[in-house]
Amino acid sequence: MIGKRPERVNLSRIPWLSSLLLSPWPLFLVRAVMLAGFVFTVLVGLLGTPVGGRNFAIIFVWIAWWTVLKLILIPLGGRA
Repeated sequence: MIGKRPERVNLSRIPWLSSLLLSPWPLFLVRAVMLAGFVFTVLVGLLGTPVGGRNFAIIFVWIAWWTVLKLILIPLGGRA
């Protein structure tokens, strides 16, 4: 049994998942949400309060992004 691979699951056989994977709308929706978040962050950074603890853009970059970078991206993508 060494070297025998398990059977693969064909996800395109599921009708609703197949139509979801072939449709351009899910990718568009993800891009639109990411663009809205990016624009919001930039606008809050430019127009918001300069107080670091009350500005979403500063908090997002220094707390959320660096946390994701250190905990996920460096360990999993460091050698990529």
